Amino acid sequence: MKNIEKSFADLEYENKKRKTRRELFLNRMDSLIPWDALVEQIRPY
Repeated sequence: MKNIEKSFADLEYENKKRKTRRELFLNRMDSLIPWDALVEQIRPY
């Protein structure tokens, strides 16, 4: 992924103490799925 400068809202949001179910789910998916390999497989389409 690209390194993008974060806004004040992004920084404030990161400092939240409790993570939502959605955030936990997406973090888990990012750690389990080899996205680079998957993207390479579907790139021709």
